[in-house]
Amino acid sequence: AMINFCTVSKDGGGDFKTINEAVEFGKNLGTEKEKFIIYLMPGIYIEHVNIAPYHINIIGFDREKCIIQINNGDYHNVPLNVSGRNSGSNFTAYATNSENNTPSIWAYGMHCDSSGEGRSVWNNCNFLSTVNAGVGLGTQNNQQYEFINCKIENLGTNYNGGGLYLHNSPYAGHHTMSLKVIGCIISTKMTASMIIDDANANAGHNDDDGTIMTFINNNFWSEVNGKSNDSIVFISVPTTGDIGQIKIGSRSFGNNVIKVNK
Repeated sequence: AMINFCTVSKDGGGDFKTINEAVEFGKNLGTEKEKFIIYLMPGIYIEHVNIAPYHINIIGFDREKCIIQINNGDYHNVPLNVSGRNSGSNFTAYATNSENNTPSIWAYGMHCDSSGEGRSVWNNCNFLSTVNAGVGLGTQNNQQYEFINCKIENLGTNYNGGGLYLHNSPYAGHHTMSLKVIGCIISTKMTASMIIDDANANAGHNDDDGTIMTFINNNFWSEVNGKSNDSIVFISVPTTGDIGQIKIGSRSFGNNVIKVNK
């Protein structure tokens, strides 16, 4: 049988000491049906990890103790970059700017805006940034993202990019895109706990045939706007539908901000 997993431990007790060594090892060993799995032992891994091109999943042993972190606040150097090919659970992705860097764009905790078709499920994770949204997500062709029981937070007052920033595809001809967010805590120290952007219309294409975003039992919080409708921002051109061409899924319910309940 093919080797389809490895372990990463900072103390040398695993197959590798860094996540990137494991990615390099496993990048051609996973398939669409059988992902290569990186099991992450507790530790703070100061690394920029890009698994978007590969069929790789990451599973941590402890959500609070398995931390992928960057300290230079740079959008191009996020802790974790993923696509529809990837899933994961039980770890933290954390972007800080403790190095007091001045990048042109600020880092998300996790960035999902790469090509790579598939269903991408993130369960029981923390996605945190002190400089931007905890997760920045743009759906691309044939991607179905799910976040279940995650904490997605903008922990700073650096950039008002939402706790969670979402957009549909800015490219023409992309279809079958969806997002489900279930049982998550989504927060910001600023005005917008979540921002949803019809990027396809803003780019002038207007050919999104129905990106559906479904929100179930989530707790949204803005330290400025609380759980009022003002805490969730829709950016849409044109203003048809729910958020331009993006639809709020009909199963959306149980959220503490009524704007995203159907």
